[in-house]
Amino acid sequence: MHREDVFRHVEFPAEVDVDKISAELDHGVLSIAAPKATDKTKQQKQVKVSSVA
Repeated sequence: MHREDVFRHVEFPAEVDVDKISAELDHGVLSIAAPKATDKTKQQKQVKVSSVA
């Protein structure tokens, strides 16, 4: 199996709490949880994806 690095830029419709973003890769399905932020400060953060399978 050939593995490649993939980069994707995603914009959310509302401000999110960047300290609470999580991502999980399970059998090729990427799930991202991004809770809404309580304040309106715009931030960026790189998210590490953990692989289950």
